Amino acid sequence: MKKILMIWSLLFIFFGCVEESTPVSSTESLNPGILTGVVDGTSWTLIQGRVISSKLNPGEYTFDFWGESLSDICDDYTYSSERSLFGSFKLEEGEVSFDNLNNITIFYDNTNLVATTGRLVITKIESDKVTGYLAASYNSANEVTGEFELTKCD
Repeated sequence: MKKILMIWSLLFIFFGCVEESTPVSSTESLNPGILTGVVDGTSWTLIQGRVISSKLNPGEYTFDFWGESLSDICDDYTYSSERSLFGSFKLEEGEVSFDNLNNITIFYDNTNLVATTGRLVITKIESDKVTGYLAASYNSANEVTGEFELTKCD
């Protein structure tokens, strides 16, 4: 009888500790429509952006999200002095959940806030553009979510 109780106890503990895995859609909880939110407590909307080979991380690309129009966006020295977002990732379809190593930097007024909460989902890579979804949050005054289409610079 003790053996049966011990077996039942072990089975209960084993199956009680196993978490059920449910597939989650890559776009679940991401707002449909253009990438928008707040940066420095002010409304922000993606106007233009690019994907360009990273000079600091070989094999990765810098993703730049700008709330303004800039000329010659594929020039290495083009950057936004206004509120913007940037991060470095591999250029492949799929999802990257943010953490201390994979993240988006929220930039404004010479301030860099590293958003380790959120994710980047790349849904399509073409010769001239990259599309997907982004959700990034540093705090309630600095968070964005939505769809993006960035110019792919070679």
